[in-house]
Amino acid sequence: MKSIDWKLGMMKRPSHRSANLNFKDKFLLLPLVIMLPICSFEGVLRYYLALSGLELLIYIPKIMMIVSFSLAIADDLVRNRVSKGLWLLLLLLLVNCVVCWVYTRNIMQAAFSFWTMIPLLYGCEVFPALIKIKQNGRMLIFVLWAFSVFSVLLQYFVTFPWIDFNYSLLGMKMQGSKIGSYLGFSRYSGLGIDSFNTSYLIIFFTIYLLVTIKNKKYSIGVWLSSFIAIAMTLAKATILAYFIVCIVLLFINNRWFHKVINGMVAIVIAFGIIFPIISKFITLNLDSYLYQFMFLGFNDRIIKSWPLNLDRLFRYSGWFFGLGAGGVTGGLSHFDPERYIPVDNMYLYLYCCFGVGMFLLLWFIVKAMLTLSKERNWQGTFLWLLGFAILLIGISQDMVSSFLPGFIIGCIFRYGVGDVKLPYPIRSSTCLARSKAPLQKFGFLSNSSRLGGAETS
Repeated sequence: MKSIDWKLGMMKRPSHRSANLNFKDKFLLLPLVIMLPICSFEGVLRYYLALSGLELLIYIPKIMMIVSFSLAIADDLVRNRVSKGLWLLLLLLLVNCVVCWVYTRNIMQAAFSFWTMIPLLYGCEVFPALIKIKQNGRMLIFVLWAFSVFSVLLQYFVTFPWIDFNYSLLGMKMQGSKIGSYLGFSRYSGLGIDSFNTSYLIIFFTIYLLVTIKNKKYSIGVWLSSFIAIAMTLAKATILAYFIVCIVLLFINNRWFHKVINGMVAIVIAFGIIFPIISKFITLNLDSYLYQFMFLGFNDRIIKSWPLNLDRLFRYSGWFFGLGAGGVTGGLSHFDPERYIPVDNMYLYLYCCFGVGMFLLLWFIVKAMLTLSKERNWQGTFLWLLGFAILLIGISQDMVSSFLPGFIIGCIFRYGVGDVKLPYPIRSSTCLARSKAPLQKFGFLSNSSRLGGAETS
């Protein structure tokens, strides 16, 4: 019998299940520890590195990821314990690169296909080590959250020198940082590279802090500050995802809500797949300014982005194998700018990259989300909320090409494969299996609350 201590917001951890980081785990996690601050300060870092002629240094953490997971895979091969999920992902990436070369006849674009998917592969490999770190990284996350949020707020009053800065790298035009605009309103990005990536970082940091912080006042302060900052990025999909995730966090302990949140995952994925397919048959009325503000970007995707990318996909017979990551979006923006069309949909982007292999990826992601909804620890709550936010934002953004969303998708995919378990899982068939800590810190539950009594087996 194991007692549950809800004052700590987590289960008391039995000693025989405790796991410490070994050298391999620390080696795998090092690029992540370096990459998170770089993502948070990417705009300012690219600016000053480019001025110093050291712009290539921004890619060192990504190279470290390649080295770390390559050595980890080699070690797993020697020990004959390579994850079947990792084998599957490597196979999809190999097909992705070969298909891109066949389509473009450009070896650099084929290499770019692999380069784009590094966060996905890295997340899949590092996930077993990541779940061992418990809450030791909370101070780092809090500091990065504070810089990300308050730099966006400060940008309203101060013009940063790195905004709208571009530079050349190996003959390619690279974006340093941009402020952007939408119907006359500025999209603030703070210290990040653009408003969309900044909004992804803020929602990631905020979900982590809301799940782990136990102080009610701090939680409300984090929630409110993050909402203001995300609103100033004008990333409407992220704003919507933020609201829904916060609502789910409040009601996640109700019995009836368990089936609701699983149904929400299926609905979001269905919408994400169906919208591009039926885009030619959708017409939006944008007569009023309010409708324009809410749906103008969505209308651009319906009219241009989704139909044109689907036409290109089927014109080059990419309906089965796709076209490879180097043959769409980022690859074209660097190697063939005249044919560049943003995909602006994660599901369409995955289909363009992997063809029907996308459905295999989504199968394991859905499987992971259904299992995470039953986890009784903060890691399960955090991963489910973050995964749902990515799936929802993915309806209007490709997501996978950005480091943090791609990394999280890789982690969730690895969990869905089923060869890695979260620490100390005790499962239940109801939403009461979820930690009550989030509701306690918002004042919805008392610290004396118990899950089905004082003890559970």
